[in-house]
Order: sequence, then structure tokens, then C-alpha cells
Amino acid sequence: MHIFISEDIEYYDEDGEGVYKGVFSLYDFLNKLRLKMVVAAQSVYDNWQQEEDDDTGGICHDIADAMASVVYQNSPKNEKVSTFGFRDDSQCHNWFVAYHPASKQMYEVDIPFYHYEIGGGYNWKKINDVKFTPNHIMIRPFLGDYDEWVDEDGNPIDQY
Repeated sequence: MHIFISEDIEYYDEDGEGVYKGVFSLYDFLNKLRLKMVVAAQSVYDNWQQEEDDDTGGICHDIADAMASVVYQNSPKNEKVSTFGFRDDSQCHNWFVAYHPASKQMYEVDIPFYHYEIGGGYNWKKINDVKFTPNHIMIRPFLGDYDEWVDEDGNPIDQY
């Protein structure tokens, strides 16, 4: 549970202990990167060569990797921002989670697959002539417990 207080952001753990006080907003940081992430995703999509009768694996993992790279390349020097890949086996879809270890803020970042491919499992077809916009990127709070996904050193915990 996180409680937010006044202009500076103050986070408290479950025992009421102050764990971070700062002004960094991971959501605002990610939101400012939407255009750069779209450019990276568009490049992956534009380079996807799929034959007419070829319905093999899709590119969601490549799009997620490209957008996560933008986060790494643009992370502020004074704030550590990290990412880890996330997969939903029921949809056979990948995206990434960005997190800020100092404040334990976590957000999922994704361009949902239905914008650029159709199919299921490992059989996907490219939707032709897609042009991504910043509005295609979904940034939403990650509902998982931070301490179950990230260790005390700020590294992702292997879930598989």
C-alpha cells in the first residue's frame, strides 16, 4: 500500500515508515516518452516482413523490447528506472513493466496486439498499413506487489 502526500511524493510502507521522498513521477516520465516509444515500435512494425501465407509468431515481444530500450536510453541520471518483460500466456502476448526502485512505482507499458496483428498462440498475421500514434500506448499501474517482482537491490525476480 502506498500513500501519497502533498507536493513532494512521500511513500510509506505498511508499517508507516517513510521509504522515499522525492518529486519523481514514473507515470509522467513514461508519458513524456510516448512519442519516442511510438517511433521505436513503428520501426519494428515497418521492418516486419511476413509473406502472404505465413502466419508464424508475432512481434509483440519485439515491440515491447524496443519501447523498453527507449525507457533505458532516456532514464534520468539521478533516478534509476528499470524494466522487465511481462507475458500473458492466455493471450500469448508480451509487454513490459517499468519500475522506479526508490519509490516502488510500477507501470505496465503496452501497445495492445490487436492494433497491429491478428491471430493467437504462435500464429499471427500482420495487419497491413498500421501507423502507430502515442495514443496506442497504454500506461497503467501494475497491480502486482512490488516486493514479489523486484528484489531489495532493485533487480527483477525471475518468475519462471
